[in-house]
Amino acid sequence: MLPKGGIFIKKILWIFLLPLIVVGACNYFSGYNLTIDNITLDATRCNYSVTVTGQKQKKPDILITIGKTPEDSKDGIITQSETGEFFIDEDGTITLYFTLISGRRFLSTPLATTVRVYNSTLEAPSIKESTIRDGNLILSLYSQSEAIMEYRVKIGSKIYTSKSGFFNIPLPTQPKMPIECFSIRKDGVSSKPVKLNIDLYTNEKPSINLLLPQHYDGGKIPTEFHDDWTPPRKLAIEASADGIPLLFDGNALFPLFELPSGRHFIHVKVTDEAGLSTITSLQAVVKKTLLKEIAELYIEEGGTFRKASWKLPSSVNRAVLQVIKAGEWKKIMEIGSEGSVRIPSEYMSDVGDIYRLSPQEGDMMFLPSVPVFAKLEQSRRVTSSFIVSLYGRDVTLPSGGVYNFQGNIAVKSGSLLRIESSTNINLSRKSTLLVNGVLEIDGRRGEVIISSYGSPAIIHVGKNGTLIARNVDFKNVEIVADSGAVIVFENCKIAADVTLDVSSIQIYGSSINGSLKISNSGELYLFNSYVSGNFELYGIKKGIFSNTHFNSKKGSISKSIIKLFNSECSAGELYVSSSSHVFFYSSSLKIKKCLIDGASELYVESSEFFCDEELTVNNFSRIVIPEKLKDKIQLEKENTSEIFLHSGD
Repeated sequence: MLPKGGIFIKKILWIFLLPLIVVGACNYFSGYNLTIDNITLDATRCNYSVTVTGQKQKKPDILITIGKTPEDSKDGIITQSETGEFFIDEDGTITLYFTLISGRRFLSTPLATTVRVYNSTLEAPSIKESTIRDGNLILSLYSQSEAIMEYRVKIGSKIYTSKSGFFNIPLPTQPKMPIECFSIRKDGVSSKPVKLNIDLYTNEKPSINLLLPQHYDGGKIPTEFHDDWTPPRKLAIEASADGIPLLFDGNALFPLFELPSGRHFIHVKVTDEAGLSTITSLQAVVKKTLLKEIAELYIEEGGTFRKASWKLPSSVNRAVLQVIKAGEWKKIMEIGSEGSVRIPSEYMSDVGDIYRLSPQEGDMMFLPSVPVFAKLEQSRRVTSSFIVSLYGRDVTLPSGGVYNFQGNIAVKSGSLLRIESSTNINLSRKSTLLVNGVLEIDGRRGEVIISSYGSPAIIHVGKNGTLIARNVDFKNVEIVADSGAVIVFENCKIAADVTLDVSSIQIYGSSINGSLKISNSGELYLFNSYVSGNFELYGIKKGIFSNTHFNSKKGSISKSIIKLFNSECSAGELYVSSSSHVFFYSSSLKIKKCLIDGASELYVESSEFFCDEELTVNNFSRIVIPEKLKDKIQLEKENTSEIFLHSGD
């Protein structure tokens, strides 16, 4: 019995051990791992580097198949080397597969990588342009070969690269130095060089290009000076207009002082470092007129559209339709003298938008139109005569009503308060109407009266707020604006102080009987208006006054550029400082005392000029006046300042 039992036990052991031996043989290479380190191509030659990691026993073979997954262990290139090369006859984007094998067995999943193979020959680049300009060699290269990564230019030992094929390279110091151009493909292959044949021994005269504006006002003339070997900064420039020196700021010629109206003979001479010169002369007609007509703009609004209609002043054929964005006027499109157009949707917003017509850039023949606010009419029409809050919603005060504002009221950002014609608004004494949204007061069909009894009330336009008032009588109401976007007064009467610190201001046909203080404005337009209080202008980038009268005890202009057309300024004292420039055209300046200080300028042309007591020019400042006025003023100046006389009217 025992032998039989023993034999039975041995059979059982063999039954359990045999499967373990077979499984171990099938997994002899299962511990190996394949990774692709690098694939590089040189035309059709493919260099590869892979890594096989795992047990220390004999490593498996590597099967490389091109363009398709392997179907059996002989379907491709078999190698034991982890680095090597092979050739690809196909052209285009090819997928390579790397698989571990042993005999006929696959020991890993095929590992794929994609390469781009170029069978076509890489052509040398063509030279589209080659010139010498401003001390630089300017090249433009292009290639008809595909997949160009960059272009290279080799001058001696220096190499310059460009992805676009455009080069602006300093001229070599040795004229005989060879210049070679290459195309570089995405696979790193370089074309054969093409040699640049350019004569570096020639030296041409410099060139002059005067871009005289169509409506030249006597200021800057955009100008370009170029030479082959000499950079613009090293060119010697001599320019004048009827004896008045013209200076060059790198972009334009500008006169030492503004040229008066009339015809002027402009003479320009430019000389390069080699002594070669070019001379040009031309006549320029200077006109400084500003039309007394204002462009008219209307906005029609439907459910999903806005339509602009307009009429420009007579003799004006072109203008620009603008919209206010982030406190600045942006161009929408150019328009003709009269017509209508649908406003593109990108210039429309849910909170409403402000539009106007303006002259084209560089053209100041007329003033911008009165801005128009447009917003789809969804406001709540108020029936109560007492207003305690607007509740952050759009509100309309209907025409003909009398409305009493109780305490401080706020027009929140993004909301609108619209006041219609023939309306009376009573503000509480010492109260504030805070406008962070839009306050539109339209009295064109009947004057709107906004008043306060006792101590003045305040309309305060806050951050990005807008006030557009047309035919409004502000009685005992001060206007204060800081960090606002747009302030507009048309046919308004203001019997209190006005303090504005906003980006855009237009005051047309209005009177201000209090003081006027305006600061940090990108633009300021006054037309057909009257200011009887003291005025203070600070940081005005562009101020244009037309048909406007100042009658003030004191006036100051600082860090500003102000131009007056057909206007009058009567002041006991006038102070112009901090690099300010004030120009009078066909206007009148009547003052007792005047101080021009801090590199500032007072320019007078075709105007009356009376200074009863003294006119003082200090600290590198100057005054420019017609010759006929030199005996009508008492002038004091220091050694650093200047007086210029011109023959204009």
